[in-house]
Amino acid sequence: LTDLGQLSTNQYYDGSNHKYIATGNSSIYTQNDGTHLFAGAASGSAGGNITYVTGLTISAAGYAITPQNPMFRGSYNGDNLGAGVISQNANIQNRNMTHNSAGNRITVPVAGVYLITHHQLAAANGTQTKIKINGSDLAGSRTQNISGSNESVTTALPIILAASDYVEFSVSAGTIHGNANYNTMSVTLIG
Repeated sequence: LTDLGQLSTNQYYDGSNHKYIATGNSSIYTQNDGTHLFAGAASGSAGGNITYVTGLTISAAGYAITPQNPMFRGSYNGDNLGAGVISQNANIQNRNMTHNSAGNRITVPVAGVYLITHHQLAAANGTQTKIKINGSDLAGSRTQNISGSNESVTTALPIILAASDYVEFSVSAGTIHGNANYNTMSVTLIG
């Protein structure tokens, strides 16, 4: 008896490596000690070695782990900013998202439900920040009556996005603080 089981397509094991049977993609499901692994590989040539990428792991305890789950987090660092799109130019963490060269647009790779968050320290009364989807305002937050100190604004919402939709964060009124320690913008696939 063994506690390892596999089910695969277009692959064989030669004793050292997984290899393609024919030119094309390959996938493999492995069950080992109660853990389930689902992996895939891009198209390869017959007889070539396969490099699998794990798309999903379910632990023996039932925890689902998606190592390729798209997410982006970044902050703005610079001068205090008035009206305009906010760039993400500091504290960048990016997994499988497209972040444009101007640093102010995050494009999602697949359709799904995404959690979008924006936390910002406002430097003026009536500062309003917004989350934009494909250039259109979606939601935002506004400060009220700052007297002698700064005030934080936060927006967080789940939204269904299509593949290639893009997310931007903007200031529509007032001024935001330019210190990267005082703001965070994120986009994460949650389902």
